[in-house]
Amino acid sequence: MRRALLGGALLLACALMARDEDAVKISERREGGNFILSARNTDMRLKRWLQLSLEQMDNVAADRPYPVQAVLLPGETRELLRISQRDPSRGAAYRTSSIQGFGDPEARPDASQLWLVPYEHGTKHAVGQGYFGSSTHQGIQALDFDMPEGTTICASRDGIVAGLKDDSDMGGQSPAYARLGNYIEILHDDGTWSTYAHLKRGGALLREGDRVRAGDPIALSGQTGQASGPHLHFSAQMARWNGPPETIPTCFALGEGKNGFLQEGDYVYAWHPGKPAFERKDASTVDEAALERQIKPATGGKIRFREERIDNKILVYCVNPTPKRLEVTVSFASSKNAIPSKPLPLARIVPAQSEAFLLSILMKGGSSYETRFSYRPLP
Repeated sequence: MRRALLGGALLLACALMARDEDAVKISERREGGNFILSARNTDMRLKRWLQLSLEQMDNVAADRPYPVQAVLLPGETRELLRISQRDPSRGAAYRTSSIQGFGDPEARPDASQLWLVPYEHGTKHAVGQGYFGSSTHQGIQALDFDMPEGTTICASRDGIVAGLKDDSDMGGQSPAYARLGNYIEILHDDGTWSTYAHLKRGGALLREGDRVRAGDPIALSGQTGQASGPHLHFSAQMARWNGPPETIPTCFALGEGKNGFLQEGDYVYAWHPGKPAFERKDASTVDEAALERQIKPATGGKIRFREERIDNKILVYCVNPTPKRLEVTVSFASSKNAIPSKPLPLARIVPAQSEAFLLSILMKGGSSYETRFSYRPLP
């Protein structure tokens, strides 16, 4: 932007660096021998912030220190500073640069705020990567929840949809995919916002400007962007005047009067206030002695082996629908970091027309196994 004052030999060169799509617009008007810079928040939904700096100043002075920082309410216009010419007998010039965003860098998060686990009430998923994780969370407080693509994602807090992207179907482990991930950002009343990332293409269930309540469905999970597999990347953030947003820790409401911070390796049920009670199954509470006593009836079909997963523990059963008892033997054909609850090979008698529990297998990081079964009918 260039301004010339005929007769006063004043030439002001003002280049506004903000992008055209930025919601906070900077304007310049002349008043006498001064130029007045103002900012207007054209976003009628969100509070936004702006930081304006002056550069390459020649023969001009500002009426206040800079950079000038302002937090603008939706639709608000505010004067930022006035620029005057020092020596009217010669030309003058200046340049401005600005950065901006939504939220409020001056806000302080409510430390007592509880967040909801961001998926459907009564469902459970594992925390695949926690705060400051070694894979992609270096230096940030973010959580990755492992889940199949298409899992319903729910809002962790009340707020307004500040931004979203759901038009990408690209994803992979390379950092080259980082900008191709789909996401939803929800701005909260205290100036913080939550980000839900790696959503599937077309997975946003809301649009910008929609208001949401904690627990509302907002999206479907995916694996777009920099992702080695399907999961939800969740973080809470707050704006900063200088530098990228700061991630902040989130304390979750876990139900039954329990609250807490989540860690890598946790298996977490989502609990949403006002929803029906549900049965919780946790690997740490599995009673194998009780399972061995629970002989269930089984009829029809063939002899088969069934696995049930609870967190990182695999429960192995034998289903014997035949009229004869079976002597069953279980062993590993191969295994890595998989820990059986009983020494292998394991032999067990399974009654006729019954389903019986055999053993559990504890899965550690990077674990795998292949089970070998054999059986013979008994008289």
